[in-house]
Amino acid sequence: MFLTPHSHESPDPCDCRQYQGKFVRAVDQVLRSYQGRNLRSCKINFCLGSNSTDDIDRWISFAIGMGAEELSLGFYCDKMDISVLCDSIDWCGALTEGKYVFQLPNFEGSKANLKSLHLVASVLGQYSPDQFRCLQTLTVVCTNLAQYDLHGMFACLLTLKTLKFERCTLPEELSLSSLLQLEDFMIMFSEGLRLLWKPEALSWIPTHLRKCCPALQSLAICTGTDLVENMPPTTAIFSQVTGLCLVHNDRSLFGIVKINCILRAFPCLQELELWLPQCPDLEEGKAEPKEYVHEHLKRVVIAGFWGTSSEIECAIYLLTHTTVLERMDINPEISGVHPWALRNVDIALNKGEREKICERLQPFCKKGVLTVH
Repeated sequence: MFLTPHSHESPDPCDCRQYQGKFVRAVDQVLRSYQGRNLRSCKINFCLGSNSTDDIDRWISFAIGMGAEELSLGFYCDKMDISVLCDSIDWCGALTEGKYVFQLPNFEGSKANLKSLHLVASVLGQYSPDQFRCLQTLTVVCTNLAQYDLHGMFACLLTLKTLKFERCTLPEELSLSSLLQLEDFMIMFSEGLRLLWKPEALSWIPTHLRKCCPALQSLAICTGTDLVENMPPTTAIFSQVTGLCLVHNDRSLFGIVKINCILRAFPCLQELELWLPQCPDLEEGKAEPKEYVHEHLKRVVIAGFWGTSSEIECAIYLLTHTTVLERMDINPEISGVHPWALRNVDIALNKGEREKICERLQPFCKKGVLTVH
């Protein structure tokens, strides 16, 4: 709105305070001018803090009262240095300190058609079962949820189909047993979940999700340990999942044995996205996995790919052990579509490196399947 420079263009600290009053007045003017009888979606993104609570409450009440199905609130500053925040111990607290508290009493008496709620750098406040009775998608980013009663909240979300946590501080224990309709679950770059970050208890992820979320179709996981290594040695752990995004830990090695494990655990998988560290070449004896051919995988994305021998082996294994593969995208860059999803890295393979990778992989795939960025 104010043509302020973004973080990659200016190293200056946040100076949004001088624009907050103008932004509030502009939003109020737009809403007063709105002549429609209904409002399908409301998205507000600006660096606003707790001093704007009354204004934000007023906007939310307007949107919900007009029957909005989608509400997205992003109260963060796009000038904040994401690389510093990623490495900061208290990055979640830094983003939520003095931020807007999402209180829900203003939902009462409204149409309450809300189906999708997206919160970035806010704080969750009070809630009641009726306020979330229609919610199907909940995304929470850069928020401290360690002391929040997520179990009580989940018990109210009987229609929830999509649940996403990005860069959040979570409670030590997390149960999804009440989310029987959950189809898509994502937990990325978050901390605090004791069971998620301890290798000896990491089997909680496959066992708990398989038992408590029978409708699960899509799974995205980033862990501090090796999820694949800690999966039970059982085939078809997730027999309904068709989409998987796995961010692999940079302290462990990734090879064809683990690729084989993924294919076996997800027999109906159609889309696979792997975000890998730069895999070192394995010098020790390599265990050969038992032969397994996947019959449903159609699309593979491998990010963080630099063409090491181990990475080439993984790509060849996927190309030769899938029968209906339509596309494989290989990219050295690891980046997310959401501004807080991942740090964007301006890197690329040169022409010679791309040609070398293509030369190694082309003999194993059909024409048009492989794309190397």
